[in-house]
Amino acid sequence: MKRILSGVFARIFLSASAVSAFAIAILAFSNYAMVERVCVDNLRAELLRRALMVSAILDERGAGGLGDARALCGGFAEKSDVRATIIAADGRVVYDSGAPSDSMPNHLSRPDVRSALAGNTEFSRRYSKTLKTPMLYISAPAGKAGDGSYGFCVRLSVPLHALRTAQRALLAEICAASALALLSSAILSYFIARSISVPLKSLDRAAKRLAGGDFSARARNSSISEISELNDSVLSMASDLRRRIRSLRKRNCELDEIFASMREGVFICRRDGRVLRANESCCDIFGAESSAEIAGNRPHVSEAFRNSKIAGLVEETFASGHLMCDFETDRSGGKTYSLAGIILPYEAKQPRALFVLHDISSMRLNEKLRREFVAGASHELKTPITTVRAAAETLSDIERDDSKLHFLSIIEKSAERMNLLVDDMLLLSRVEYAQGAGAENFEPVNLRVVAEEAVAAHEADAAARGDELSVSGGGDETVMGDFTLLRIAVSNLVGNAVMYGGSACKIGISIGRAESGGARISVSDTGCGIAREHLDRIFERFYRVDKGRSRRQGGTGLGLAIVKHIAILHGAEVSVSSQPGHGSVFTITFGKKSDV
Repeated sequence: MKRILSGVFARIFLSASAVSAFAIAILAFSNYAMVERVCVDNLRAELLRRALMVSAILDERGAGGLGDARALCGGFAEKSDVRATIIAADGRVVYDSGAPSDSMPNHLSRPDVRSALAGNTEFSRRYSKTLKTPMLYISAPAGKAGDGSYGFCVRLSVPLHALRTAQRALLAEICAASALALLSSAILSYFIARSISVPLKSLDRAAKRLAGGDFSARARNSSISEISELNDSVLSMASDLRRRIRSLRKRNCELDEIFASMREGVFICRRDGRVLRANESCCDIFGAESSAEIAGNRPHVSEAFRNSKIAGLVEETFASGHLMCDFETDRSGGKTYSLAGIILPYEAKQPRALFVLHDISSMRLNEKLRREFVAGASHELKTPITTVRAAAETLSDIERDDSKLHFLSIIEKSAERMNLLVDDMLLLSRVEYAQGAGAENFEPVNLRVVAEEAVAAHEADAAARGDELSVSGGGDETVMGDFTLLRIAVSNLVGNAVMYGGSACKIGISIGRAESGGARISVSDTGCGIAREHLDRIFERFYRVDKGRSRRQGGTGLGLAIVKHIAILHGAEVSVSSQPGHGSVFTITFGKKSDV
């Protein structure tokens, strides 16, 4: 009920009806009072006219005119309800049209009679106990003498019951007219209130639908200019809002796609530690539930990522406003991440911060490899340089030619070793650069030809050691690649077998198909083999199983690293299997896409 009365329609209808009722009531009361006043004024005028007629007779003829005066007053009584009374100067009633004069008491004590005998004409209204009805009286002086005194008082009265009857009839008519006017006013107020409230309700429904996302909602047209302008403003606002929402949705979709496709781990967290969003990369880093579940459940950061360190870093970000540090997770295989956090600038009930995890493990590994490479290269170069320097100093102190030739030979061998080392370093650098550039210049390469040329390069050394070299299979095995680099890779493997396999070693090169379906080339020997603990590191730069023996044999420590990177360049894998005393087998296995 309260809600209904507080509505626009009820307020307008009730207000308009109340104002109309108040105006009609005031108008009815004014008309009623005006009619009464007009009627009384007319009665007064009529009584005054008749009283003056009687006074004129008495003024002109004095007591001798009483007969005519009585006759005139009697005519008044017969033709109307006017009661006439003539009172002498001593207060005696000499004539009364309503009762015998001799039965009337003396009226000299009455104020209106005394006032009239004094020359004043007065009107009065009072209740008549004799007739038991309200009466309107006029007392007028009559029979004026030469000394200015009056011999008579003429008093006329008329009952007001006729006026009361007329007033009641008038009141009934006024009430009927007021009721009709009030009904008309109520009907008019209803239509006025409806013409205002209906468009407003329609506008309210349209606004609610617009707020709910239904931009097809429209309000009813209104003839009221202000409501029509308001409707136009709402429609304009809805159109602008629709455009803005579409733009925001498009932008949010774009941001969601960027957010989801980022390789970096990204999550948004509130000050209380609740994770609002996290992309799949972040979930993979921490082994957390899916990004959709995190967005729906909003777990605490320590629960979502199951990591004790991350909660402290989040608190530190909100305390300082930003964060930049390295971070290692408990489950990512020892990977290192650069964690950057910053508080988001938009307003919210609780501040929010954005965190980005960037995998820097490769960079750290490259830094480690670079340091190891520089240290290894420096060490490998230092040895021949020291030898050259010592031989040169000794050479300057001796005079025999045969001794000089010996030290010159030492210098020549050390210079050759440095040359080989530099060549291998340049080759390795070239292969690594080619890995980044891609395989644009690859051509079909027959693996049998590669193997035969590698064998030809080491036949003399193998024969000097009593080794046996052989090539089997693979007459038609062809891969896409760089012939020179593949020849170098196979040649390095054959050279290692010749150099470290020992005397009378059987070295075989076999070409065929691997279990995966791709081409393969294997180099096996029957040498001393390699211990298990060295197999995982044997392809690292400058790693040697027997450092002293390797240097004596003239190795640079880069041969197998070069083989590994050439294989990677060709989309292949290099592997080794070996047991001490049973020889070794090195295999390069190509993927199917490398085949022609």
